[in-house]
Amino acid sequence: KTLPENSVDAVITDPPYGCTAHEWDRLPTQQELDECRRISRGPVVFFGAAPARLLRGVLALEPAPDRVYVWHNTFTLTHSDGAFWQWQPIYVWGHLQGLKRDVITMAANTGGDEHCHPTQKPSALMRQLVSAAPEGTILDPFMGSGTTGVACVQTGRNFIGIEISEEYFRIAEKRIAEAQMQPRLI
Repeated sequence: KTLPENSVDAVITDPPYGCTAHEWDRLPTQQELDECRRISRGPVVFFGAAPARLLRGVLALEPAPDRVYVWHNTFTLTHSDGAFWQWQPIYVWGHLQGLKRDVITMAANTGGDEHCHPTQKPSALMRQLVSAAPEGTILDPFMGSGTTGVACVQTGRNFIGIEISEEYFRIAEKRIAEAQMQPRLI
């Protein structure tokens, strides 16, 4: 809440969305969306989950997303309601530039990613989203293990990450520092 209005160029985050048994996992709130929209002068991007009850929860937020992309995960470890889901919605308020398709097909284990978090997304997927956002500063208010930050380093964006868990914050710091030691990817 201390970040000024329009202080970042985009928010790209994989917030809790209520599909695991972890105590921290619950649907995003209207207040969280409102804060992200207040802080960002560009798009706000939230991942979601496939079960209909969870889709309804995010789609009940106001305003409705301007666009919904789909991540088709060709190999999934996401388990919910007794099923393994092979797709996840990516909700976008505002606009991303340069994504050529509504469906992004990519395995969760694309190689090169150490699995550090139960809902971690592939770095290659996050790089696509970060690259489609305006250049400048990207905020991830649910940083987890830092994959959005790694993607920002790899694409030359500035990054602000917020994470409530000290354990995941330390993991994110380490991963982002390691990414800074590698050549930039485009």
